[in-house]
Amino acid sequence: MSETIQILRKLWTGEPTDHSGKFFHFKGISMEPKPFQKPCPPIWIAGGTAVGKAEGVYSVKAEQVLKRIARLGDGWIARAVTTADKISDDYKRIKEYARQYGRDPEKIVFAHLNFVHITDEHDAHMESARQAFSKISNLPFEDIKREYIVGPKQVVTQRIDELMKLGIQHLIVWPTGPDYKTIEFLADEIMPRYK
Repeated sequence: MSETIQILRKLWTGEPTDHSGKFFHFKGISMEPKPFQKPCPPIWIAGGTAVGKAEGVYSVKAEQVLKRIARLGDGWIARAVTTADKISDDYKRIKEYARQYGRDPEKIVFAHLNFVHITDEHDAHMESARQAFSKISNLPFEDIKREYIVGPKQVVTQRIDELMKLGIQHLIVWPTGPDYKTIEFLADEIMPRYK
């Protein structure tokens, strides 16, 4: 991954490029058209510390990923399958590593992607969430409640507020299906809070 990022940045200049690395070797390669963004499009890298079942399923090498983000990333998308505490810890480590690499950590964009599902206030067992997540995730429901943004509107708002206090610049929300009620709630009640 690290070598690929370095190659892309070379190729995006549009000039014929040579490369000799661990995985790739070439001479005189160029890429057209040149990107609009100068010197090249920003590269956002996703990853970080996983928790619960996801920690074992994904065999996460978080430290390696966090160092790559600090060294090569223009932005970081904190993983969805985690907690606010882990995101906060990862962000502190990225900033520390960025300083060690001679980079300004404030220039690395901080984003987070997470599933959002709004349940009815009277749905104590969260049946709608159980059904929605059963179609898209194999995590235990206890992990889903802890790691994703799930619950009645008040709980969803609190969870988003908690995440935004970490310094997130872009929150990418992913409804669990074609759920216009959730989309309208996010557009009408959540987005205006952070303009």
